Amino acid sequence: MGINLSVRKVTGKTMCETWGGKTVSFYNTETQEWFSCLRHAGDRDFILNNDFEFIDNDNECEDQELARPKDFNECRYWIMKNVCEANQQRLLGALDKIEQDKSLCFKWSW
Repeated sequence: MGINLSVRKVTGKTMCETWGGKTVSFYNTETQEWFSCLRHAGDRDFILNNDFEFIDNDNECEDQELARPKDFNECRYWIMKNVCEANQQRLLGALDKIEQDKSLCFKWSW
């Protein structure tokens, strides 16, 4: 099974009430066009083999999909060791930008 990986910029947060009456957070995001969202070899393993923190870690929110790496250097090391050379720069560049800009994060869906 593949994974769709993208980089998003969080532009706002709204609290919404669900059909069941539970209040959950909803994030407004902008897709970052500089990051190719096409499926690349190594994306799925990158997500599965590295640790990420969901941006809404204080909330018991279901189906969270926006996350930042817990350890950027560990992710860089993993990429250089496990992703084919042709696909490394895409992920390494994303890590650099996400580390510098706290409003950026990864979004993935199965």
